[in-house]
Amino acid sequence: MKSSGLQTLVNHIINDCVIKEEFLKNPDAVIARYNLREHEKDAIIKTFSKIGLATDSVQLEAEIGPLSYWT
Repeated sequence: MKSSGLQTLVNHIINDCVIKEEFLKNPDAVIARYNLREHEKDAIIKTFSKIGLATDSVQLEAEIGPLSYWT
């Protein structure tokens, strides 16, 4: 189970154009607004580096879903 902060961040990056633009410019600043564990922060950066921001939530969930250490 992913943390609620992580789920909120992913939702905002995908669905909020302002947050998405901010994330593109300074991902660390956006990530800092959410209560994430260090490995969640790393996973967000790695996942978006791999698949980009032009994705939908199904594709993103497929990428990050198997990471069971997020519990």
